[in-house]
Amino acid sequence: MERSRRTPLGRAPRPMKPGGRLVFTCHREPGDSVAAIFAALAEHLPTPRFVDLAPGVTDFADPDQVRGVLTAAGFTALTVTGFETPSVLGRDRRDATEFLFDAQLRSFVAGADATVVRKAKAAVEATLRPHETDLVRIPARGWLYTARREPR
Repeated sequence: MERSRRTPLGRAPRPMKPGGRLVFTCHREPGDSVAAIFAALAEHLPTPRFVDLAPGVTDFADPDQVRGVLTAAGFTALTVTGFETPSVLGRDRRDATEFLFDAQLRSFVAGADATVVRKAKAAVEATLRPHETDLVRIPARGWLYTARREPR
């Protein structure tokens, strides 16, 4: 985590009361389902590695880095818990694919040739087939961080 990204988290205890608790969640490395979506996209378009995504998406994905920042900021009783929860992407594969390309994958297709984007959408849609039941759900993975500001 570069210094500019660490600074706000490092300043977090300043406005907190002694004994105050910090709790937040963030992304962690994607599971197989999300990795398959990015692999399908990468067959047609350049895609970054997870850690190279836009600031904010992956800033706190490394628990060791976050522990270091929080400890340096004076937090104690730090816990990190991984979790996985179902994430609804759409009513069916086509709806889910449109959602992904209009939202999370929008920056990957910006300015790309329409034929290439169409092929990428078809590839992503195919990866969603195993997740289509009454809705399209994939597991979303994250970290739950908790810490306490010690009384002075």
